[in-house]
Amino acid sequence: RGCPRGMKVSDGRTIAVAIGALVAVVAVALRRIDTALHVFWPAHTDTEPDPMLDRLQDAWMSMVPVSAASADILDVMNFGNGFGLGPRVGVKAGKRLLFVPKHLVLSTDMEDSPVYKRVNRDLDAGAVTPLIGLLTVIVAELVRGESSRFHKVFGLINDMEWQDEHGIFSFPTPEFELIATGTSMEDWQRQAFNDTRLAHAYMTQVATLADVTDRQVRWAYLALRAHGIWTGDKPRLIAPLVLARPTAEVESGLKLVDVDDGIEVFSAETTHRGDEVFVYDPLLSDARALCYRGIWFTKQHRMEFKVELNATYVVPEVVPTLKKWQCLEADGRTSLFLLRHTKNIDFRFLSCMRLFVLGHEQEKLATLEKDGWFSEWPRTYLVDKEVEVEAAHLATDLLDSRLQKMMSVNLEIRETMGGKSVNDHPTAKVREAETMILVQLVKSMNELRMVASVDHLYARLKEGEARLKPEKESSGDDKKKKKATKKKGKDKNPSQNKPG
Repeated sequence: RGCPRGMKVSDGRTIAVAIGALVAVVAVALRRIDTALHVFWPAHTDTEPDPMLDRLQDAWMSMVPVSAASADILDVMNFGNGFGLGPRVGVKAGKRLLFVPKHLVLSTDMEDSPVYKRVNRDLDAGAVTPLIGLLTVIVAELVRGESSRFHKVFGLINDMEWQDEHGIFSFPTPEFELIATGTSMEDWQRQAFNDTRLAHAYMTQVATLADVTDRQVRWAYLALRAHGIWTGDKPRLIAPLVLARPTAEVESGLKLVDVDDGIEVFSAETTHRGDEVFVYDPLLSDARALCYRGIWFTKQHRMEFKVELNATYVVPEVVPTLKKWQCLEADGRTSLFLLRHTKNIDFRFLSCMRLFVLGHEQEKLATLEKDGWFSEWPRTYLVDKEVEVEAAHLATDLLDSRLQKMMSVNLEIRETMGGKSVNDHPTAKVREAETMILVQLVKSMNELRMVASVDHLYARLKEGEARLKPEKESSGDDKKKKKATKKKGKDKNPSQNKPG
């Protein structure tokens, strides 16, 4: 009675597995992900000098003077699976590791750029986008060659020839568009070609850049997409942090604080000598790694999941709340999530699904907010059966719609490219990873909907969640009562206080 179709009440194993999986949803802790994204260089013995490490350290010291205190803290290191930044000594969370002066930040605010006045005039007039403006600044430094203070850093980024065989511009367009159908990278190549074409056309109107080539513009585009720091729609390239590898975990990423004369960089967590520090990239995914860095992940797969919600779930009165908790983009229509290949449902994804549903129950939402429902965001807790079922239903619909779009071209892909290897079409690896992510998440959301639909299963899930919630801080009087009760208990049974 009340049991979802297709599920037998007697199937205790199914029930236990479903509840175990769903309790894990609220129990899972985000783990630090150390991602190796630099090229694997040949190994060297301890006594043999490593030319690549020397080159990286030379570039590092060209940006961080020996006299700077931060030069004694951070350094370029070989971590066995690639190069990155790490502390020479142990550091505590919150310690300042580096100060990056303004002149080492490539942005449209760089006043000594030869194109600064022209770019900012056109930005103010709305004639160019922030992306095209920064690409122009980067190319202006690139064509200066050795006279640019960024010359050594640019030398560490892939050369012009690299883009012919790697990255977004190297993939044959018809095949890329077919394989990318339904994936996160569906329109990326078209957008990349369009952005660089517009940027190149703009640069040819600037006197000092009249002779730039489209290859130089594409190089700048890949460099910015791979190493840029994006704050809203305004990107920038922080030269010293080009040497730091990225992480998708905000808890593990370096903390950047803008100050008047530059950027202060702080450690996010206690780090031991020789450990690696990472720059936070909220959209680090299989697709971005392949399209902009020319590699793919072998594990820890991630995908961008961007959806446009209909008006039913975007209630105007709740839009400010949805934007505040990053469930809705600035345009007020789309949502963007970074999903992982895991049996556990992503906290923010599930919490946002709940918020969309709660948009129609604003009194309930106000009560939840008053009771601290948002206090552990992105983790939130069960609301009630009806909200959980509808949230799971919404999520399943969004995920399944994307999955069906991907599957709609499977036959054409097999007929067109069935006899070729993955090396011929590396985008197929991204497609495979994103398919696995969607299939697993659809399965998890269906399990949640199933459990939330049955009274006794939902009650057990609620009980399991209650054990994971942090205890609320007791008042002073409560603490005194507990202390007195504890002392009274000890005095009453003195034998219980004896050792062993």
